[in-house]
Formats: sequence, structure tokens, C-alpha cells
Amino acid sequence: MFGCWGACGEKIRVQDQSGESSTFYIRDRLDQGGFSTIELVSSSHGRLPYVLKRMICHSHIDEDKALREAQLHLNLPSHPNLLPCFGVARKPLLNHPQGALSQVCMILQYAQQGSLQSQLDRNRARENAFSSRLIARLMMGICEGLLVLLSLNVPLAHRDIKPGNVLLFDAWRPTLMDFGSCTPAEFAAENCSMTYRAPEWFQPPLGQSITERADIWSLGCLLYALYFFESPMDKVHARGDSVALAACSANILFPSDSLSK
Repeated sequence: MFGCWGACGEKIRVQDQSGESSTFYIRDRLDQGGFSTIELVSSSHGRLPYVLKRMICHSHIDEDKALREAQLHLNLPSHPNLLPCFGVARKPLLNHPQGALSQVCMILQYAQQGSLQSQLDRNRARENAFSSRLIARLMMGICEGLLVLLSLNVPLAHRDIKPGNVLLFDAWRPTLMDFGSCTPAEFAAENCSMTYRAPEWFQPPLGQSITERADIWSLGCLLYALYFFESPMDKVHARGDSVALAACSANILFPSDSLSK
């Protein structure tokens, strides 16, 4: 089931919401970015696959941000449209080649089907559009996940809704992930993907705070992508034009050659 390379066999101990510890073993590396890696792991209690997300922290600010994301994710209520987090850990890094201070680790559910963005890319290459019925089903699940965030005692906005932050599980069940942009606002403005970013992030209203309603714009861009395989701002960005200007003027064009039915 697993390939084995890199740090295969390395042990990671994490604590769940109740403080109970569990051990996981690295099996394979799935993806690597500038500040994080995604690895396939298995529990010491069985061979069921999980995902380990390591966030590499080069400063105390990075560490605080990563710990905030990890604890927020760990404490989210259980819901079929929110990716569950099974445990977190902080591990100091000694003599790191890039001078990193520590790593914050999260154990997450493994999605064999991958992300909604990956599925969109495959469908686009095959010219195989989603049906309107499936699009409605996907949007319903994503909205259900958002509703949970908005119904918390302290409501949360996701602030980075996009196909790449939606994982697909059995029977096309969409699951929101990556809660690193969920407040505070300064992190959201920095991390929210430009072509899905609400106008108020480009041009904050004077004397007013940016609320959870900013997610609605991103949700609309995602709906557009389900029909047309890209955000309404992707072509603007590809031309080198101002995404901020296009978003703030609500200059949205709808292609006439949609494949969706």
C-alpha cells in the first residue's frame, strides 16, 4: 500500500483534543512546499492511512501562527464537511540547514480522491464537465461546512475558499481544509488566494471591519470554477491585468462555451 523513501519509519507523537498521545509512522512524502510538507503516515494501532502536515517555523511569529492554526483545527466540531484533525505536536529543530526554529505537526484524514482542484484539472483535460446536479451537491456540502464555522460561539470565516482547499471523499463528499487563514484579519489578507479574494480585502472599507461575508465572494468564484474550470479572475491574472480592479468593479465575464449541463 505504501511506498517508502525519505524519512520513512520516523515516529511522530501527537496529542489529541483530550490530551491523549498517539504515535504515527512516516510512510511516504506526498507533497512539499516552501514552508510545509505533506506526508503519508500510519498509526501504531493499524495500517489505515493518515496525512501528516508539517509546518516549518523560522521564527516565533511563524510558530505562533502555525500553533494557532493547529489548535483551531483540532478544536473544530466534528462534521462530515470539515476535515478532521486527530492530533497536533510541536517539535524543536536543532541545527536545521535553513535555520528553522521548530516544526508544528498535524495529523489529518487522508483523502485518496485528492482535492476538488485536482478533479477540476482532470475534467478540464478530458473536456468532461460536472453536471449541474453534481455542482449543486458539492456546493451544498461546502456551504454546510461553512455554516458550522459561522455557527460557533465565536463565528469564524474560512477566508481562503477555493477548489484547492476542498478535499473529496466517498460519494463526492466535499470537505473544507486549511484553516490557516481563519482570522485574524491580517493573516487572511496575506494568505487568501488572489483570484478568489473578495473585493473588501483589496480595498478595505473605511471605518468598517471585514466580516465573514467575505467568504460569500470566494464561494461565488468557486461556483464559477465548477462550471468553467477556473475562477472569474484567473484570465485577468493571466493577462497581467489588475485583479484588484476587476474584483472591486465586479467585472465578471461568463464564457459562452461552457461544457456543464
